[in-house]
Amino acid sequence: MDARIETDDLAAGLYDEVAALSVTDILQRRAARHPQRVLFRFLDEHGREEDVLTYGDAWRRSTAIAAVLAAHGGPGDRVALFYPAGLDFIVAFFGCLLAGRVAVPLNLPSRRRVDRCLRILRDCGCRRALTVSSLEAGLRDILSVDADLPLAWLATDALREEAEAAGIVPPPADERIAFLQYTSGSTSHPKGVMVSQLNITTNLRMMRTAWELDHTSNTVFWQPHHHDMGLILGQLLPVMLGNETVLMGPNTFVRQPLIWLDAISRYRAVLAGGPNFAYELAAQRWQPGRLDGCDLSSWRIALNGADVVRAATLERFAATFGTLGYRPTTMLPCYGLAEATLFVSGGPVCEMPRVRSIDAHAAETEGRVREDLGASGRTVVGCGLPSDEIEVAIVDPANGERLGCDRLGEVWVSGDTNALGYWQLPEQSAATFGAEIAGEPGRRYMRTGDIGFIGADDGQ
Repeated sequence: MDARIETDDLAAGLYDEVAALSVTDILQRRAARHPQRVLFRFLDEHGREEDVLTYGDAWRRSTAIAAVLAAHGGPGDRVALFYPAGLDFIVAFFGCLLAGRVAVPLNLPSRRRVDRCLRILRDCGCRRALTVSSLEAGLRDILSVDADLPLAWLATDALREEAEAAGIVPPPADERIAFLQYTSGSTSHPKGVMVSQLNITTNLRMMRTAWELDHTSNTVFWQPHHHDMGLILGQLLPVMLGNETVLMGPNTFVRQPLIWLDAISRYRAVLAGGPNFAYELAAQRWQPGRLDGCDLSSWRIALNGADVVRAATLERFAATFGTLGYRPTTMLPCYGLAEATLFVSGGPVCEMPRVRSIDAHAAETEGRVREDLGASGRTVVGCGLPSDEIEVAIVDPANGERLGCDRLGEVWVSGDTNALGYWQLPEQSAATFGAEIAGEPGRRYMRTGDIGFIGADDGQ
């Protein structure tokens, strides 16, 4: 990488500016300063580079899409995004934001699994859908089962050669809705979490600060782009950092998880991660000779979140890949959820994960966390320190009272990273995002529904 470009980027003071900018504004400024710098590389199922997107290309293609969207409908219209793994999704997402449309990232439906998709489209009132040319006809056919759901389609890859559209102005980092992140809906009707421009900027800044990242912190991710981790962490954080990120499809990882580790080595990634199962799967699939020449010493932060973090997995992964330069202090358990945009806690970096053996019976019956080093103890892993920009409280869900350290209760979060609420669900939104701790009026908290505790000895 050109050292002069790196110096110019820092000298411009962009890292101070981004604190108050929307992610699209940041993209515009980075594209103007270093248009030829690579933003994303996408690897195929064999780990080979299939596509590359520079900062300049990302801005040019996004504005072309935004111009088409701006010519139809109005601000606030919901736009469904149907994309395969690759780099077409991210420019479509930015195109929606630049046009003032609300992006709705969705998993690709199949003919046998179309019901959830149709429920979401009806719920948010989508009348326009973006995709790529190769999928448009098939998607039209699959979704035609609902005749009352007319969708205007746009194949955005057909706009690849368009010049940058003039007059496109990035929105500010305010409380207007940027996108709807639909919950899984596996046991209930999927709910659309309304994530604002301010939510995005705040959450990206929190991660950058907590994990001590900058434009030299290359990353590798494989999570699906319709998932909050894949979108916020894998595709938006790189824009704030100004770094280079390598992406691959989730199916590539599941089939060949060692490609992920090889990419970390090959592109000298500093940050990469996934749920606990990712580390378990990589350790299970490793065989002598499969990663000859692999060097994981650049890997400083191995995020572990979106699933229960298991101490046994941490130990197994370190034992398996320690000879390749992986360090146990690289593992960084973290906690987050879509209702908080993504990140809530994780870190400090370059320290051993905090592991405790607790008396499970006392925790479950008394709500108190006590050490138990015997055979009956349950091992739990700390999910890191909360960001300095938010407050995390442990609350008795029955009476709303704040609980002290080493007391088990519901995790509540307060701060600008909390989403605006659920789309067209005012009562559920008020109950989830408008909670107050008993005796502490005036500050709103988001109820996560998760049970946890804050360690008295480490604050995690």
